[in-house]
Amino acid sequence: MKKISFILPTMLCLLLLAGKVFAEPELNLMWEELNLTPAQEQRIKELDKKWQEVRGAIKPKLYRDQDQLKHLMLNPNASDDQIREIHKHIFVQQQQLRYEALENFLAKRRVLTQKQREKLHEKFHSKFSGERHLLKNQHPTFFGR
Repeated sequence: MKKISFILPTMLCLLLLAGKVFAEPELNLMWEELNLTPAQEQRIKELDKKWQEVRGAIKPKLYRDQDQLKHLMLNPNASDDQIREIHKHIFVQQQQLRYEALENFLAKRRVLTQKQREKLHEKFHSKFSGERHLLKNQHPTFFGR
């Protein structure tokens, strides 16, 4: 019984943390550093606005379902099927959010010139190579080390 009382909250925290972290596929990029033209800046702003609308439509449902999952996981009368169903909804919403974020990024990337894309690639490389190293050191079992 002690194992279950430890495992259940741990599993619940991991599920909720993963949901909140991975459902936020936003990249904090400084588009201004790419020396955008006024037309490019305008298009990026339009795409940002569209992303905020899409994200604003998905996030409240996702948070509501994550909260519902938390309550179901702590409810001894909740059925396995209820928990699976709400988990499935969360998974679908997270996938949709990731897909929309990727499509938004690709649309922004299409606005750039080849030289700007190369600069963007350099920014990605420097940003994510360092973060990956930090994550691997913090969570070695998650990354298979």
